[in-house]
Amino acid sequence: MSLRMFTAATAVFCALSFAVAAQAPPKPPAAPSKPAPAPSEKPAPVRTGKDINIRIDATVIESRGDHVVDKKVISVTCVDGKGAFVRSTQSVAFKAKGSDGFNYQDAPLNMDADVNLRDDGRVLARITVDYRGMPASQDSPDSIDRGNRQSVSVILKPGEPLMVAQSADAVGDRRVSLEVKATVLK
Repeated sequence: MSLRMFTAATAVFCALSFAVAAQAPPKPPAAPSKPAPAPSEKPAPVRTGKDINIRIDATVIESRGDHVVDKKVISVTCVDGKGAFVRSTQSVAFKAKGSDGFNYQDAPLNMDADVNLRDDGRVLARITVDYRGMPASQDSPDSIDRGNRQSVSVILKPGEPLMVAQSADAVGDRRVSLEVKATVLK
C-alpha cells in the first residue's frame, strides 16, 4: 500500500469517525445529588421509650335515646413508645324477615393503641376502636348494625377518663361513645 493510499484511507476514516460522533445522542445530564445538610442543622433526636408499661382502658358505650343499651370495656397494656392491639370477634345469629332460618353477622370488638409517655407525665395515645353491637331487633335484617370505627389521637392525664369520640346513626337515635383512660404502671 502506498503512502498516498494510506493517507487517503486515514482521511476517510477520520471523516467517518467525526460524522458518527456528531450523530450520537448526547449523554443525559447526571442526576442531581442531594445537598449536604447545613452544618448548623442537627438530625432529629431518636426518641427512646422509658421502659414503663401503660395500660389503656377504652369503654364503648352504646345508647338509644337516653337509655344505655350496652357497655363494653377493652384494655391493653403497651410499653412506652410502642403499640399493642386486641382482636375479638363473635358471630351473632339473626333471623331474616320471611325466613325460618338464621343468618350470621360478625360482631368485632377491636382496639389498636400506640402510647408515648411525655416528660410532663401525660400520655400521648393514638387509639382506634372497631365495634359492632347487637342488632336493634333480631327479626329484621334492616336492623343489622353495620359497625362503628373511631380513631383518635389524644393527650391523657393518667387515671382520668376522657370522652374522646361520639357518633350517631344517620337514621335512628343510636349513639356510640368512646371513653379512654391511661394508667401508668410502675
